[in-house]
Amino acid sequence: MRINLYMLFILLALIAGTICAVLLCRISGVKKQTILYSTFMIVFCEVLMAIWSVFIFSGGKQFGVSGLGAAAGLLTGITVCIFIFRDHPAELLSSWAVSAPLMYSVSKIGCMTSGCCGGRLFGFPIQQVESVLFLIIFIVSLVLFLCLKNKKVSAFVAMLMSFIVRFSVEFGRFDHQAGRISLNQILVLVGAGMAIAVFVIGRKVYSNGEQ
Repeated sequence: MRINLYMLFILLALIAGTICAVLLCRISGVKKQTILYSTFMIVFCEVLMAIWSVFIFSGGKQFGVSGLGAAAGLLTGITVCIFIFRDHPAELLSSWAVSAPLMYSVSKIGCMTSGCCGGRLFGFPIQQVESVLFLIIFIVSLVLFLCLKNKKVSAFVAMLMSFIVRFSVEFGRFDHQAGRISLNQILVLVGAGMAIAVFVIGRKVYSNGEQ
């Protein structure tokens, strides 16, 4: 039986990121019940939007998974959970934000095996560059999460660096047209807007909880 390496690494990315987020939630004091239900909600949104976005933007002609769609699903799931549970919203947001670059880094290994998302940066295949850069983002944000009392700093750094890198690497894609912003880059900017909205919502919910 032939193993689909692409889907294997996509699955490993989801598992690795989820385990990391759960562990970070646990050490941050998030309740077990909140972790259980929020994990289900966030993973469901990630998978749904990762698949749905490919289908929609291809006009119903393609099936697959999209990293940008998964990121949008993650932000959507976190927002819903912040409103529902109101349990350590800053820690919940930060735990998943820090884990997201790890998911993306592992998923890019799957892209290398399938040959999709092709391009070159700095003389190397773009998938390898993305995987390494997002692994670095994960390590930096994880160190900040573990060392700083204000967990939101790690989430801000993880998201800011991720959006900057994801927007920039698009210029190295084989299908990128010089002098134009691609659809993926537009979606990255939309995702950045969503991230800002989640931060604002999370801060407001946290402030209300302190009153």
